[in-house]
Amino acid sequence: MLGGSVEVLELLAERERIEAQLLQKFGAFAASGEWAADGVHNPTRWLIHHGRLSPLDAARLVRNARLVHHHDRTAKLLDSGDITSAHVDVIARAARHREECFDEHEDTLLDAASTLPVEGFRTVARRWRVLADDVLADRDATHAFARRRLHCSVTFRGTVRIDGELDPHGGALVLAALDAHSERDGTRPAAQRRADALVRLAAGEHATVTIDVLVDADTLTGEFPGDLTTARCDLPRVGPVAPNTIRRLACDALLGRILRSGSEILDVGRRQRRLATPAQRRAVLARDGGCIIPGCGAPPEWCDIHHHDPWHHGGETNLDNLYALCRPDHVAVHEGKWKLQRKPDGTIQAIPP
Repeated sequence: MLGGSVEVLELLAERERIEAQLLQKFGAFAASGEWAADGVHNPTRWLIHHGRLSPLDAARLVRNARLVHHHDRTAKLLDSGDITSAHVDVIARAARHREECFDEHEDTLLDAASTLPVEGFRTVARRWRVLADDVLADRDATHAFARRRLHCSVTFRGTVRIDGELDPHGGALVLAALDAHSERDGTRPAAQRRADALVRLAAGEHATVTIDVLVDADTLTGEFPGDLTTARCDLPRVGPVAPNTIRRLACDALLGRILRSGSEILDVGRRQRRLATPAQRRAVLARDGGCIIPGCGAPPEWCDIHHHDPWHHGGETNLDNLYALCRPDHVAVHEGKWKLQRKPDGTIQAIPP
């Protein structure tokens, strides 16, 4: 090897050593709050002013340094040279807004980083990011369902004040029902029309209310969509929801297809009940007598029909593959990733994730 190339490699190695040391030192500096003594509002502004870095480079250094400072194993592998500062940059980009998942998977990512060059590891990090987003979407959906509430209080004047929060699916159903029962009267405020619609619902003036979901085939089957501009996983009136929420709704639903090319609709197919028929639903509810989860006790009329082996993965629509689940337990199985296992005595055991 020629002398010039040796010098270049030595300089690159020295630069990497300095980069690694800078990440560790600045991570501690950022955490200490010392930068505030110079009258700046955050460590990024301190770097821009005192370190003469561009805003982009300053933000990158702060992000990467914080990752190293808060994760001991990452810091150790960086210090030993098992991973480089470039690996740290890839990890920090992927972990941004996904810190909860990264804390759980740090070792797995570091094991890959220590054996792969940066470009190869970049692909691994992108795959992890997709999986982490799906996990976080399910957690968000589960938390949203757990936060559902409806407060009704009688005021001193005898009126009833209503306040609450619904998960996306429940909210979409309520909004659809209120729209279906609202008079198209432009002279009254929308809030009054919704109030009247709610009273009509309570009085038994029911009409069949359905909601459509918009989902592309890849997302529905668990594949990451190839084109995010045409991908959909939405509920009307609500917007994007977790993919597993859509899969739960598809457990017992009328399915139809709309073929599109960009914004142009090419074909609209008839709705088909590819899943449980009305007769199968009655049979499942009669067999299970309500929610199958031990200790639940929800009656049949509160239950959805759940495919044990998912229909979009080839699960058959027959009585052996269908269970009755109340909506909270149905959410726990799909968004919450609980597993159902039939024990030798025929009872069902719910296994947490």
